[in-house]
Amino acid sequence: MNKLKHWQLFGIALVPFFISLYVDNQYYNGLTKSMSVVFVMFYYLTTGEFLKDLGTQKLKGQNFFRFNCAYMLTMTIVINAGGTEIFGDNLIIWIIVMVYFLIAFLQTVDHLALLLRTAENKETDNYKQRTEFLLFFIWPIGIWTLQPRINKIE
Repeated sequence: MNKLKHWQLFGIALVPFFISLYVDNQYYNGLTKSMSVVFVMFYYLTTGEFLKDLGTQKLKGQNFFRFNCAYMLTMTIVINAGGTEIFGDNLIIWIIVMVYFLIAFLQTVDHLALLLRTAENKETDNYKQRTEFLLFFIWPIGIWTLQPRINKIE
């Protein structure tokens, strides 16, 4: 997946969204829409696994990165398939799940930015990966810049 071009990744991520426009069943519509987000989360996971062994220094926290990706994948599918009814009327659980989802997403994006900079043998101290962080954060736009850089690494 890491050798695909940026426009191919962008197109693959959009296909499920356009398919969902023609699905009438609410359950299947939610699952179809979640496939786009699942693809992006799976892209994050595979890119992190690809970049982890490259570069001069090894980063800590790869297992935590994997856990966060798995959590986001699971919650994306569960929430889009079951809707908000899955947690019932328990607002506290809903808030906890969504707050950790946000924290997991931010940590995943930051870890990917660090991995990319270390794979390119660039400095990572003093939060120099902020550009990569923002590009991974806004994936539909950032993929156009990030994927050519990832493809150059080997």
